[in-house]
Amino acid sequence: MKHSERHTRREHNQLQFQIIPLRDFRLYKYTVDNQHLKVALYNGSKFIGCVGQVSYKIMGEVEPEIIKQVNAIADFALYAGVGRKTPMGMGMVRRQTN
Repeated sequence: MKHSERHTRREHNQLQFQIIPLRDFRLYKYTVDNQHLKVALYNGSKFIGCVGQVSYKIMGEVEPEIIKQVNAIADFALYAGVGRKTPMGMGMVRRQTN
């Protein structure tokens, strides 16, 4: 990537992230089941993964800008995945809103 391309990309990035105070976020509830997954692309090797739901709550007074940032990260998880085996197709995340 050329220097001019990097500069242009930075100009179009409107969201500036602040440090998010984790003390204001709580794990609210979760259900997680371990599963053994057989992956054909890796000669049928088995990997341990998990499937479930996780809910978080924002506690106390948090600036609206920080809430926007948390929502942006949660939305991005669909594309980025979570965990260490995302290149193998594991770590898929789907955001559910109530």
